[in-house]
Amino acid sequence: YAVDAWLKSPLWGLGVTGGPFMDAMYPRVLTETGILGVCAFVALLWTIFRTCLQGYHEAPDLYMRGLTVGFLLGFLGLLVHAVGSNTFIIVRIMEPFWLYAGILVKSMMLNRAAAHHREKVQPQVDGHILPRSVPWKFPGADSSHAGAA
Repeated sequence: YAVDAWLKSPLWGLGVTGGPFMDAMYPRVLTETGILGVCAFVALLWTIFRTCLQGYHEAPDLYMRGLTVGFLLGFLGLLVHAVGSNTFIIVRIMEPFWLYAGILVKSMMLNRAAAHHREKVQPQVDGHILPRSVPWKFPGADSSHAGAA
Protein backbone atom coordinates (compact mmCIF):
# COMPACT_ATOMS: atom_id res chain seq x y z
CA TYR A 1 0.00 0.00 0.00
CA ALA A 2 2.74 2.47 0.96
CA VAL A 3 4.96 1.25 -1.87
CA ASP A 4 2.23 1.91 -4.44
CA ALA A 5 1.86 5.47 -3.18
CA TRP A 6 5.64 5.94 -3.04
CA LEU A 7 6.08 4.78 -6.67
CA LYS A 8 4.06 7.81 -7.83
CA SER A 9 6.97 10.05 -6.81
CA PRO A 10 9.94 7.97 -5.62
CA LEU A 11 12.54 10.73 -5.41
CA TRP A 12 10.58 13.53 -3.71
CA GLY A 13 7.63 11.64 -2.23
CA LEU A 14 4.04 12.86 -2.07
CA GLY A 15 4.50 15.53 0.60
CA VAL A 16 3.26 15.66 4.16
CA THR A 17 -0.22 14.07 4.35
CA GLY A 18 0.00 13.39 0.61
CA GLY A 19 -0.03 9.63 0.98
CA PRO A 20 -2.41 7.21 2.61
CA PHE A 21 -2.76 7.07 6.40
CA MET A 22 -0.07 4.86 7.91
CA ASP A 23 0.66 4.14 11.53
CA ALA A 24 4.31 3.23 10.93
CA MET A 25 7.09 5.78 10.81
CA TYR A 26 9.45 4.34 8.22
CA PRO A 27 6.91 3.71 5.41
CA ARG A 28 5.38 7.09 6.18
CA VAL A 29 8.73 8.87 5.77
CA LEU A 30 9.32 7.02 2.50
CA THR A 31 5.88 7.86 1.12
CA GLU A 32 5.83 11.49 2.21
CA THR A 33 9.45 12.49 1.53
CA GLY A 34 10.76 9.93 -0.98
CA ILE A 35 14.32 8.69 -1.27
CA LEU A 36 15.79 12.13 -0.47
CA GLY A 37 13.75 12.42 2.71
CA VAL A 38 14.67 8.91 3.83
CA CYS A 39 18.35 9.72 3.31
CA ALA A 40 17.98 12.90 5.39
CA PHE A 41 16.03 11.00 8.08
CA VAL A 42 18.67 8.27 8.28
CA ALA A 43 21.43 10.90 8.42
CA LEU A 44 19.64 12.59 11.34
CA LEU A 45 19.21 9.27 13.18
CA TRP A 46 22.86 8.36 12.57
CA THR A 47 24.01 11.76 13.86
CA ILE A 48 22.00 11.29 17.05
CA PHE A 49 23.45 7.81 17.57
CA ARG A 50 27.02 8.94 16.86
CA THR A 51 26.67 11.95 19.17
CA CYS A 52 25.46 9.67 21.97
CA LEU A 53 28.45 7.37 21.59
CA GLN A 54 30.83 10.31 21.45
CA GLY A 55 29.21 11.82 24.53
CA TYR A 56 29.60 8.54 26.38
CA HIS A 57 33.32 8.36 25.61
CA GLU A 58 33.91 12.02 26.49
CA ALA A 59 31.84 12.01 29.69
CA PRO A 60 33.93 13.28 32.60
CA ASP A 61 32.13 11.23 35.27
CA LEU A 62 29.87 8.23 35.80
CA TYR A 63 26.79 10.43 36.21
CA MET A 64 27.11 11.88 32.69
CA ARG A 65 27.91 8.45 31.30
CA GLY A 66 24.73 7.13 32.89
CA LEU A 67 22.64 9.94 31.43
CA THR A 68 24.16 9.34 28.00
CA VAL A 69 23.60 5.58 28.13
CA GLY A 70 20.02 6.17 29.28
CA PHE A 71 19.38 8.49 26.36
CA LEU A 72 21.00 6.08 23.92
CA LEU A 73 18.90 3.14 25.11
CA GLY A 74 15.76 5.28 25.01
CA PHE A 75 16.65 6.33 21.47
CA LEU A 76 17.11 2.71 20.40
CA GLY A 77 13.74 1.93 21.96
CA LEU A 78 12.14 4.72 19.93
CA LEU A 79 13.69 3.31 16.76
CA VAL A 80 12.05 -0.05 17.47
CA HIS A 81 8.78 1.64 18.45
CA ALA A 82 8.76 3.51 15.13
CA VAL A 83 8.23 0.22 13.27
CA GLY A 84 4.57 0.22 14.30
CA SER A 85 3.87 3.82 15.28
CA ASN A 86 4.48 7.39 14.11
CA THR A 87 6.98 7.87 16.90
CA PHE A 88 8.98 10.77 15.54
CA ILE A 89 5.98 13.02 14.85
CA ILE A 90 4.08 12.52 18.13
CA VAL A 91 4.56 15.69 20.14
CA ARG A 92 4.29 14.00 23.55
CA ILE A 93 7.27 11.82 22.60
CA MET A 94 9.39 14.29 20.67
CA GLU A 95 9.25 17.27 23.05
CA PRO A 96 11.04 15.47 25.92
CA PHE A 97 13.27 13.62 23.45
CA TRP A 98 14.65 16.79 21.87
CA LEU A 99 14.86 18.56 25.22
CA TYR A 100 16.94 15.68 26.62
CA ALA A 101 19.06 15.58 23.45
CA GLY A 102 19.69 19.32 23.65
CA ILE A 103 20.70 19.13 27.31
CA LEU A 104 23.14 16.29 26.57
CA VAL A 105 24.70 18.05 23.59
CA LYS A 106 25.06 21.31 25.55
CA SER A 107 26.69 19.44 28.45
CA MET A 108 29.11 17.86 25.95
CA MET A 109 29.97 21.32 24.63
CA LEU A 110 30.52 22.66 28.16
CA ASN A 111 32.72 19.66 29.05
CA ARG A 112 34.82 20.20 25.91
CA ALA A 113 35.20 23.90 26.68
CA ALA A 114 36.24 23.12 30.26
CA ALA A 115 38.76 20.52 29.07
CA HIS A 116 40.15 22.98 26.52
CA HIS A 117 40.46 25.63 29.22
CA ARG A 118 42.24 23.20 31.56
CA GLU A 119 44.72 22.33 28.81
CA LYS A 120 45.53 26.01 28.27
CA VAL A 121 45.80 26.86 31.96
CA GLN A 122 47.27 23.72 33.47
CA PRO A 123 51.00 23.14 33.03
CA GLN A 124 52.21 20.15 31.06
CA VAL A 125 55.43 18.16 31.23
CA ASP A 126 56.29 15.88 28.31
CA GLY A 127 52.73 16.14 27.02
CA HIS A 128 51.15 15.05 30.31
CA ILE A 129 48.91 17.41 32.22
CA LEU A 130 50.10 17.78 35.79
CA PRO A 131 47.52 17.39 38.54
CA ARG A 132 46.81 20.55 40.50
CA SER A 133 48.34 19.05 43.66
CA VAL A 134 51.77 18.63 42.04
CA PRO A 135 53.88 21.79 42.11
CA TRP A 136 54.97 22.77 38.63
CA LYS A 137 58.64 22.86 37.69
CA PHE A 138 60.37 23.58 34.45
CA PRO A 139 61.18 20.41 32.52
CA GLY A 140 64.68 19.30 33.40
CA ALA A 141 64.77 21.27 36.65
CA ASP A 142 66.21 19.29 39.53
CA SER A 143 65.14 20.18 43.07
CA SER A 144 68.47 18.94 44.58
CA HIS A 145 70.32 21.89 42.99
CA ALA A 146 67.80 24.51 44.02
CA GLY A 147 69.58 25.37 47.28
CA ALA A 148 73.12 25.42 45.82
CA ALA A 149 74.45 28.80 44.92
